[in-house]
Amino acid sequence: MVDIRDLTIEYPLPGGETVKAVESAAAVFPAGSISAVLGPSGCGKTSIIHAAAGLLKPLSGRITIDGIPVSGIRKTTSVIFQDYGLLPWKTVLANAELPLTVAGMEKSRRRERVLPILEEFGLWKFRKLYPRQLSGGMKQRLAIARSLAAEPDLLLMDEPFSSLDALTREDAQDFLLSVRKKRNLTIIMVTHSIEEAVYLSENVFVMTGRNPGTISKHFAVQKDEARDFREDPRFQELCGTIRHYLKDSREENR
Repeated sequence: MVDIRDLTIEYPLPGGETVKAVESAAAVFPAGSISAVLGPSGCGKTSIIHAAAGLLKPLSGRITIDGIPVSGIRKTTSVIFQDYGLLPWKTVLANAELPLTVAGMEKSRRRERVLPILEEFGLWKFRKLYPRQLSGGMKQRLAIARSLAAEPDLLLMDEPFSSLDALTREDAQDFLLSVRKKRNLTIIMVTHSIEEAVYLSENVFVMTGRNPGTISKHFAVQKDEARDFREDPRFQELCGTIRHYLKDSREENR
């Protein structure tokens, strides 16, 4: 479980001034679930992801993971950034192995762990290629493969599908759900897309405001795993409810 309490984040500006990105945010992200942080640009979504990853120290408040305060980078937290963060001079295999290489794991053990993941993700036959030779969907799969090589219990995703076309994006979303079903993994993802948040997650946390933003609303998602949730009337209804909430919040903040 990831627990955020009264979180406030500031960034320094030239001249000694600061800008507040997040103020008094609070949320509980259940263990073993997918949760989405949804909101407009500039509301602080990415700042929360960076703080949860231990990459950013908040001004005040705290984040705990399974009851332990986040005070730096955790070995069992993986992050997928919006641009995937793939190293262009390394092959698919070397990129997938990167967290294990950095950790000093010997080559034979790295291969033993990574090759089954590449097989599962349909990347094995492309292992000698470089990121520039991959499609957007394949790059996204490689980013997930690399994150899972570290055997995390928490996966943080910062708009991981934003650069994909509509159909590839849907395929990538379904792929993420299939990956999650096979692993005991908590996933928190940031997105601008209402439909993506509702389709993928069990919990949607909506952020409103801008400089600072905060988590202002939580929506639980009830879905039937036996059918395509995109075709479920509850999907459209909840998307509409969240859309109206965001529009109303935008008007209030003008």
